[in-house]
Amino acid sequence: MSPSDGVDSEGSDQTETSSVEPAEADALTPPLVRPYVLTGGRPLPSDNEFDLTLLVMTTRGARGKLPLAREKSRLLDICSGGLLSVAEVVAHTQLPVAVVKLLLADLAESGHLLTRAPIAKAQRPDRQLLQDVLDGLERKFARG
Repeated sequence: MSPSDGVDSEGSDQTETSSVEPAEADALTPPLVRPYVLTGGRPLPSDNEFDLTLLVMTTRGARGKLPLAREKSRLLDICSGGLLSVAEVVAHTQLPVAVVKLLLADLAESGHLLTRAPIAKAQRPDRQLLQDVLDGLERKFARG
């Protein structure tokens, strides 16, 4: 075999196995921590407590409060950019939805997060009401 085959004269392999650093590999693989460990063994919330459309954002001085667990601290980092829905926060994590909901509920309860109901979808105005307003304006200003 020649040196160009990836094997040197002593028979050891010279080919490169991977260019991913160990720290990068850890970031790419989900942690093997069970959800009940992250939630302290508490039951997961029902879907009604923290709806996926609920908006969350950090409070001022949220970082200066008591030290937090790694997962909660990461959630605060995610929420620090402005209003995000619970679904968006879940998308940024590799955690189950119910676990994220519980951790967000804990953060809101401790004063680290503010919650807000989602902005309601705009409704179309009643066509008859608009017609009545238009007719009234025409009567009032059509007098010459």
